[in-house]
Amino acid sequence: MTTRSYDPFSMRLHRDPEHGLIMGVCAGLAETFGWRVAAVRLAALLALVFFTMETLLLYVVAGLIMPRKRLTYHGAAESRLWRTRSRGRPAP
Repeated sequence: MTTRSYDPFSMRLHRDPEHGLIMGVCAGLAETFGWRVAAVRLAALLALVFFTMETLLLYVVAGLIMPRKRLTYHGAAESRLWRTRSRGRPAP
């Protein structure tokens, strides 16, 4: 397991729909602050039970306002080279 260093100045709040269940708000919050996703989802579920309308409104607004996490490609160099050549672009 890798540990993340906590640097409050480099944190950027985002949503992560790739690892999220609905809009990725809980997954993005968990990744930003270094929390477990299950704990954030449990807290959201408890808030949903006790404060239904407020939680739904906050979740939808957060899902619309928060930027989407940037996707990064971690493939092999040969795969990147093939993709650039297949698009008709010159290889780097």
